[in-house]
This record gives sequence, structure tokens and C-alpha cells, in this order.
Amino acid sequence: MFMRYALLGLLGLVACAGFANPAFGQIGPATPVPQPASVAGPCAPVSYADEGAAGEEKLYGFSVRKDPAERKILAALDKRIEIDFIETPLQDVVDFFKDALGIEIQIDCRALDDVGIGSDTPVSLQLQHATARAALKHLLRQLDLTYVIRDEVLLITTPEEAEARLITRLYPVTDLVAWPSDEGETAAGMRDFDTLSDLITSTVAVTTWQDVGGPGSLGAFSVPGQDLLVVSQTQDVHKDVVALLRLLRKCRHRPLPKSAKTLAELKIELPQDAGLIEFTDPDHAKVVEALEKPVSIEAIELELRDVMDTLGNSIGIDILIDVRSLEDVGIGDDTPVTCDLKGARLFAALRRLLRQLDLTFVVRDGLLLITTPEEAQSQLATRFYNVPDLALVRDANGRLDKDFDTLIDIITSTIAPTTWCDVGGPGSVEGFSGPCHTVLVVSQTDEVHADIAKLLARLRQFVDPNGPIPPRGAPMNSGGPCYSVIPVVGTPQE
Repeated sequence: MFMRYALLGLLGLVACAGFANPAFGQIGPATPVPQPASVAGPCAPVSYADEGAAGEEKLYGFSVRKDPAERKILAALDKRIEIDFIETPLQDVVDFFKDALGIEIQIDCRALDDVGIGSDTPVSLQLQHATARAALKHLLRQLDLTYVIRDEVLLITTPEEAEARLITRLYPVTDLVAWPSDEGETAAGMRDFDTLSDLITSTVAVTTWQDVGGPGSLGAFSVPGQDLLVVSQTQDVHKDVVALLRLLRKCRHRPLPKSAKTLAELKIELPQDAGLIEFTDPDHAKVVEALEKPVSIEAIELELRDVMDTLGNSIGIDILIDVRSLEDVGIGDDTPVTCDLKGARLFAALRRLLRQLDLTFVVRDGLLLITTPEEAQSQLATRFYNVPDLALVRDANGRLDKDFDTLIDIITSTIAPTTWCDVGGPGSVEGFSGPCHTVLVVSQTDEVHADIAKLLARLRQFVDPNGPIPPRGAPMNSGGPCYSVIPVVGTPQE
């Protein structure tokens, strides 16, 4: 539950005054979130800065001031870079990035010494199509290291040191937490911070928040004309929070009339296919698009790394092998594999190929990563599925309501049923509801997400926008538009 601490109020006042503190980052004066006059209320469309590194300069109405050195570093990390490191000392890797990007990069020698890593520690990585940001993250992940932008340099350090100096930022969220009053006035309505905060802490860097022993904190504060989340976290976690808020804003719909009897009466745009709301990271989108492309390869006892290089080069993406995770289960990147893949989608081809070795793949930092199921489950992808047509029901009084439980039960009982948190697995699914949202938020592996998308698309084949919205608790064979019987119940096929 949220509490309005006096400290958060102080932070809000300090930040809105434009005060800069090295420990908290630099937060500029508040500006109102734009609300076009043609659409009133909390569901009005809002225009925000471009996504990506440049978009972080404006966090939904609040300017985050960056000095020229920080701007230069962020821009440099977006550059494409080709690297070929084989057992290269870390210092030499740093020098390469400094020259290639034209920025200052330093190693936090004291922090690295504390964990037994020296500047001469060797690393290996070959990439042809990645951004400098993705390349650097994957290189440092080999050594359990990270980077932060601090004091006008990009600093290579440990996660523990990065967490020791958090950044505090303010996020305007009135459009996500305000419920209009009975008269339709947003200002007079209630505020539901709890649902939004629980969503963030349960899907973004879940082990890093104070309620589970981590360093990060999240609070709420309201000022005249604006409701704020106050978040203290690392730079990487802030980036994920930004992505989550953007996704939520992409899947808003109009407030739903309680008297509606059919979907058509709602006058909202109904989702298509899976209703998946993607964060438009161009690197991520490129990999997702590549997974749908046909590939062909015939290999007899060919080394795994050579097969991945051939597949990646044929469609213009980097396919990276998580060498350390594979070594933990006794598999090397030189393990021989045999395959005959002709014209199959890359997604299906990788599933069949990697199944020989009990491996899987994930999309991470704009790269396709071959890894173990255990590692994939430790770094789940959170995705948003717009489901007003599948979750809306009528209550006992005939008024419109939302029933996420029935849809969630269908998903968790038919898609990878042993992988969900209620049976001890890592995956989670919950509904996010508001006057302008009817969304399923799912944290799962990429493979499970693919099966969920297929199931939701199949369910939508039976939705009749002009049919009656079913009552709460309607049985599966009720013939209503949302929960009609589908021909095959079970895990979708490839």
C-alpha cells in the first residue's frame, strides 16, 4: 500500500524547483502533460518525446536535464558497431570502445578488485549488427558487471556499486491512476496508485525493490494539477519503468459505458490477432521481424556456433550464444548439431534445432540470444495484451464489468502450465484495469509468449462484436462472444 511520506513530498518540491543533486540525478521544472481539447479526461491521448535514448530526455512532461557530456555518451551508445574480441583483455576492450565512440570510458578498479576482476580479465564477443549499448551490455554480462553514466564518464563497475548510488526521478501518472468521479471529472475522482505501483514492482527488476530486500523505492505524491510516482532506482531500471509506462499509454481506450450490451456499443477499437502492445524499440522489432523470416540450412555434425552464424548472416541479425550459461550445463558452442531446415520460419527452425540440446532462445537488448531454459526463465520478458473484448462481462445487475480470472485460468491451464508462479514457476500474469485500460500483463519466456499470442488470436476468431457481452461466470459453452468453445484446447502448435 502506498504511503505519502514527508520525504517524498520534499523530493517532489525539490525536483519541481529544478534542484540538482548528484545522488538523485537532475530533474527539471515541471510542465503539464498535454491534454488535447477535443478529448477530455484521463484517457485523452498524450504526446510524448520520441522513444529510445533521446526520449529519456523528457519523462512524460518532466524535463530531465543532461549535461553535454551525458548527451554525447547516450548518443554514442546508439551507434552501430562491429566487434571481434577473442580472449581480449578488458582494458583493451574499453580502449576500443573509447576510440570507436569518441567518449570517455573508465574502469572502476576498486569496485572490480573487490570482486576479483582485473583490467586484464579476458572477454570474447563477435557482433556485426548490434548497437554499442547492446554490445557493451553483453560483454559486461560475461563478468557480472554493468555500467553507469556518472561524473561525465561511462563507468564500468559492479551491480552492487551501481545500486549504491540510485537516481531519483519523477513520473507524472495522472492519466494512469485517476478515476473520474460520477460526474466525469478527473480532478474530483479517486487516485489508484497501488495498482500501478504493484504492476511496476512485480514486473520490472522484481528483486531490486525495498519490499523484497532490494535498494530501489517507489512512492506517490500529488501536487495541484498532477499525480506523481517518485522512483529511486538504477539507470537500467528507470529505462524499464519508462518502457512500461509507454506501453500502458499505448493500450488505453475510451472510458467504457456501464450500460453497454455489446462490444460494438463501446465504440472502441477492438484488438486484432493477439492484441499485443509492443514497445517500439527498433532493435527489438528487427529481431522479432527476423524470427518470422524463412531460413534454410542443412548441417551434419556442424558446430553450434557455425550454424548460428550462418542463420544470422542469412537474415542480417546477430545470433549470440550465451557461452557461460551453456557451459554450466556442459554444452559448448562447438557442440555438433545436425539439422535440415528448408524454408521454415526462423522461430520454428530454432525451436526444432535447439530442442536437440535442451536449449532455448530469448530476445535481449536487441540481440537473439541462445541460452538455457533456466537462464531464460531468470530474465523474463514482460508484454502487454489488450483484452477488452475477452475480459468484459456483465455483472448481476447487467452493468459492464471486467473478469480477468477466467481468461487467466484458460492461459495458465493450457499454455506451459508448470511455468506459472501459482505452481512454483517463474511466470506471472495479471490484469491491469482502469477506466481506460483492460490489459493482461504477462511475464514469461519468449516461447511461452508466442503460444499465448496464438491462443488469444484463436479466441478472437469467435468474438462477435454485435453479440451480447456474456454474464460473469458464463460457462465455456455459453455461446457468448468472449468465451465460445474453440476447436482445440491445449498448447498451440508451432
